[in-house]
Amino acid sequence: MAVPAMRRRGFDLWTPAGEVTAAADKAAAAVRLIGLAGREHVAAKFLSYGQRRLLEIGVALAGEPELLLLDEPTSGLGSRPMETLRTLVQRLSERLTIVVIEHDMDFVLSLSHHVAVLHRGTVIAEGPPAAVRDNAEVREAYLGTLRHVGAR
Repeated sequence: MAVPAMRRRGFDLWTPAGEVTAAADKAAAAVRLIGLAGREHVAAKFLSYGQRRLLEIGVALAGEPELLLLDEPTSGLGSRPMETLRTLVQRLSERLTIVVIEHDMDFVLSLSHHVAVLHRGTVIAEGPPAAVRDNAEVREAYLGTLRHVGAR
């Protein structure tokens, strides 16, 4: 239903959805892109949590956006699904703009070209990932500071 070709058919109740080949082709491409090929006929409730997160992104992509907003995409993911998501976001960033709101700084810093860090509603750092990673305020607020043995 998210594919524009399906929405364009409006109230055409006479043509079965499976016969709208442009929509079927776009949906199949989205499923392949997000890495769920072979799982097309599995109900979402039977997908793993990580696969459902990928499906959410696939539904958004089916609408052919120019901008993709991801709010806490790593929330609840283990290391393997997080790597799958990281790879997908890297591939997607080659063809569309992606804005990620995320607390996992390692995830954000490994993917981003430009980072803005907010703390208590205020931007405390902005710029390339390396500069943000080295920012003392960011380290204090999100990454933790290194304490030497014996330091108080």
